[in-house]
Amino acid sequence: MKFRLQEIEQLSGRRCKIYSVLIEGDEKTLFERFTEENKEDFSVELINLLKNLKDIASLDGAKDYYFRPKKEGKLGDGVEALFDKPDANLRVYCVKYGQVLLVLGGGGYKPKHIRAFQEDPKLTKENYLMRQIANTLYKAIRSKDLRWNRKGDNFEAPFYFDSEDY
Repeated sequence: MKFRLQEIEQLSGRRCKIYSVLIEGDEKTLFERFTEENKEDFSVELINLLKNLKDIASLDGAKDYYFRPKKEGKLGDGVEALFDKPDANLRVYCVKYGQVLLVLGGGGYKPKHIRAFQEDPKLTKENYLMRQIANTLYKAIRSKDLRWNRKGDNFEAPFYFDSEDY
């Protein structure tokens, strides 16, 4: 899978840079697709998520209280679920790099009657896609193809990746 990181400039701020993933051949990032899929049925939760993202970017950084306490990926891969309130049903999967950088993926609605994302095919697909992206980014960092800038608050190029290269 080939993809690139695309900064969401409207959401990025001085405390945290926010990116999404654009998969080769797609016209929209994973986060753009997520917002379009959920804007009608979950507009209030989506507005709250966007407000939280603005607060993360401008005020607080990616502090733990914005994310589900239970990690959503494998140990150490950084995959987490961002949500607006603990009782909310809408979640978006992301990869968090400290408090200064967030890579948003997709997600969806998690009904209260299911306990784990694996019980829902859409959430399972979105979660495992984000795990694959996180794994590719981790390997790119380890091989020094993807580096932090001098300030340690953003990545340096390249922003294009092919998971088969890692």
